[in-house]
Amino acid sequence: MKLHALARSALLGLLFFAPPSLAQEFPSDWRFVTLRTPHFEVIVNAEQQEMGLLYARKLEKAYQSVAPLFTDVPERTIVVLADKTDLTNGYATRLPYNHLFIYPVLPGPQDSLGEGGDWILELVAHEFTHVLTFEAVSGTMEPLQSVFGTILSPNLLLPRWWKEGAAVQVESMVSKGGRLRSAYQDGAIRTFVQNRELGRFDLARINEPLPHWPEGMSAYLFGSIFWSEAVAQKGKAVLDQLHQRHGGRVPYFVEAPARDLLGANYESFYATAMAEAERRARAQLDQLQRVPFAEGESLRGQAQYSQGPQVSPDGERLAFISVDETDRRSIRIFRRRTPSSSFVDGIEEERFVNRREDSVQPATKDAPPSGSISRVSWFPDGRKLVFDKVDLVSRYESYSDLWLFDLDTEKSSRLTRGLRAREPFVSRDGKSVLFVGLEGARTHVSRWDIAAQKATTVWRGDWQERASFPVELADGSVVFSVRSPDAWEGLRRLRPGETHAEVILDDFPNARFALPTSRGLVFTSSLNGVHNLYLASDDFLTAKPLSHVAGSAFSTGFDPRTGDLYTTLLTAQGQRVHRLPAGAAVLPESLPKVQPLFADRYPVPPQDPPDPDVAVEKSAYRPASYLMPRYWIPFISLSAVNNSLVIDASTSAFDPLKKHVYSLAGSWDSGLKEASYAAAYQNNVWPVSAQASAARNATYLVSTNDPVFNEVQSLSFQPDLFKVNRYLSASLGWNWRKTSYHDSEARRSGPALLAMYADYGRSGLQISPEEGGYLLGGANHYVPARDHIHYTQYLLSGAGYWSKWLPKRHALMARLNSVYTQERIGAIYGASTTNYFFQPDPAVPLYVMRGYRVGHFFGKTVTNANFEYRLPLQEIQRGSGTDPFYLTRLTGALFADVVSLDGFAYRPREEIFEAVRSNRFFASTGFEARLETTIGYFLPMNFILGAALPSSAAHSDGASLIMALQMGALF
Repeated sequence: MKLHALARSALLGLLFFAPPSLAQEFPSDWRFVTLRTPHFEVIVNAEQQEMGLLYARKLEKAYQSVAPLFTDVPERTIVVLADKTDLTNGYATRLPYNHLFIYPVLPGPQDSLGEGGDWILELVAHEFTHVLTFEAVSGTMEPLQSVFGTILSPNLLLPRWWKEGAAVQVESMVSKGGRLRSAYQDGAIRTFVQNRELGRFDLARINEPLPHWPEGMSAYLFGSIFWSEAVAQKGKAVLDQLHQRHGGRVPYFVEAPARDLLGANYESFYATAMAEAERRARAQLDQLQRVPFAEGESLRGQAQYSQGPQVSPDGERLAFISVDETDRRSIRIFRRRTPSSSFVDGIEEERFVNRREDSVQPATKDAPPSGSISRVSWFPDGRKLVFDKVDLVSRYESYSDLWLFDLDTEKSSRLTRGLRAREPFVSRDGKSVLFVGLEGARTHVSRWDIAAQKATTVWRGDWQERASFPVELADGSVVFSVRSPDAWEGLRRLRPGETHAEVILDDFPNARFALPTSRGLVFTSSLNGVHNLYLASDDFLTAKPLSHVAGSAFSTGFDPRTGDLYTTLLTAQGQRVHRLPAGAAVLPESLPKVQPLFADRYPVPPQDPPDPDVAVEKSAYRPASYLMPRYWIPFISLSAVNNSLVIDASTSAFDPLKKHVYSLAGSWDSGLKEASYAAAYQNNVWPVSAQASAARNATYLVSTNDPVFNEVQSLSFQPDLFKVNRYLSASLGWNWRKTSYHDSEARRSGPALLAMYADYGRSGLQISPEEGGYLLGGANHYVPARDHIHYTQYLLSGAGYWSKWLPKRHALMARLNSVYTQERIGAIYGASTTNYFFQPDPAVPLYVMRGYRVGHFFGKTVTNANFEYRLPLQEIQRGSGTDPFYLTRLTGALFADVVSLDGFAYRPREEIFEAVRSNRFFASTGFEARLETTIGYFLPMNFILGAALPSSAAHSDGASLIMALQMGALF
């Protein structure tokens, strides 16, 4: 049976236009209120209304600054504050209506977002700019929008660097912070120029989530360079002018507005912008190099990125956080090769945690994500260390907790659950742990008593005051950094028994990452315009530089044996751990100074205007008003094989909290001269999610002359099994089905049970999942009833992935799908085969026999196995300017497919179906080359070319060429 066009339409709608996962967003017992302002509806947890009011004021303040920059502004925008994760993030979407989804935890000091001032204002200005980007619709597109609804937004399909760059430009224009003022971003640009690597980031490449530094941040960093130059040359009016011009054009025909308004095509103007950024960075490097750089030497064998080095108190071991090319974040421990050697060429002793980052990240990322581990700290005996880790604590919440690793047992254990504790530091006596406590839009410094298993707050910040990296001094004082909403960051000292934290070293801006050592207090500051290491005087009044770097210096460890420092440096390859030998560089008291790279374009206003007084109307959250359909998606396809035209239309809707979700779709197949439809509704109000659906699917076996009609209605319930196992899900329900084939009709109804365990994924440079898999099992029991057939059908589906002992990035895949029916029923009520995977590694039953036709085998019992050996062929990473087609990589696969069935197999020469039994096997072998691409700037698409050799000449057309189009990997 074919994958019907109705399913294709729904799939295309999901991939092209749908916002993040439509699964339940929050625990069912959370209660929300709506705060209505003149231009926004802020939906917030009822227990966090004070934070909601703060966001309401900041949103209206952003509106006052951002809305005048654009022609088209919506009357109202919906904002959801989702304080359910300790990873900084957020997104904006137009579908099915304009809304922002904000994760309000403050970013850490090592994040690219960590140098904001009024962080809420910058965040909502950034996201609201996206809404205004989507809103711009003009010219011939306006009447089309009135027909198709909110889906009609040409700017939605612009390149990522265009949209993200515009948002970074606006966030920097309307605030005292923003990434175009960030020393972090300036440092990244300088390192690229220093290493002559800026030129490799062409316009096509910066649109992609690159597998190397700066990865997903490239669209923000380089897109903002483009927009900064555009506004500098043409004035801020060019923002709206380009938005309006693109909003009236057919998507992907993007060059004419640039030529008219910028005087050059996008690629040429981007080259101009990059040349200007390079000129500025080169001038800064010349200024800084008046004193030779003191950047030390990089650790060997430290993986793709490394940060947070800490040497054990006995000097035996170095622990640090490492991220490899598959985005796995782990903690690694090195020991010295010899008692007198450094850790530069140390021997790896331990590696633990080693987790996939995607398992705790929010589903959609509109900002470069934070890491799930931010700090490690040794106990005084050097045999244990504590670290933080963001992990799921429920199906909906992921919080940072404290963990303990014991070198003697080589095991990790959880100290807390749901504490929201970040950046731990073990006290000098080893009895407690200092940490930064997180909550929406604010932080606090607390102490965890290990024996009593109790936390005590020692300092609480005001709204948007970010505390970071607390340490304990010899006299029991606690020193930590605080960043305030006015963009000032400095060190504070809290003496024992006191409640007020005094400011220390206040002449050193952006002071952070304090570390007590035998030489004194080491910290970082951007005193000279670059984040460098400094050593404080004993009275904390002044300090002298210990490093002189081109990029930035972050968290640092101290070697008590040698006096060496191990510090995290921002390099052209990302964050890396470097050793700064004690006394190796003699630096002046004052380093050469530089201003922010674009200081002349973004002067800091002398006064930040106060937040506006906002009239707020509070009400209980009511989802019904959001559920009207606001768009529909047409889709037309033509089958050259069957000379049929298929016309589809679909829509969907949900409320902002996704308590209610539904989708509707319909289609007409001219070959079958029949209609199909599908409707589904999901209720997430209760602790157990409920789904109801109804569909009619007109399909066929081999050709449209052999039609099959399936009607199904179902009601099912999905319990939350997270406490049993986070990777486990299940569904229990009742199905009603009717199948019509020629003159026969079969009705049946009965209960259905499905359960699935799934733990696999791919990321970074992986071409395939390399471990884990999924297992799905279930049964449909159709009960006896008048005019109904009754039988029990069992389903088993699973896949496993292996890479151990194989060459790097090679993987083996084994997949099994089986449907079994013991009773004697028609083969049409079982399963049938297709001849390709519509998506890589789907966790759904799919019976694939390459080299045969669609629907070639069908039966009441079908068992299908697929085996693949996957290997990388070439990493391409290439595109051309603004062309909406990007080549990512080329991979290959050797495959073998096998099927056994109790049913029928097609004989193409005779054009008949032959009855076969389960003791008969059919197979095919072959190879595929898979070209991974990005189409239309953001849609992953695989082009597959290969050959298949079926084992049965009588039941096939012989050796055949494989040509297929496949939706790319979405995880």
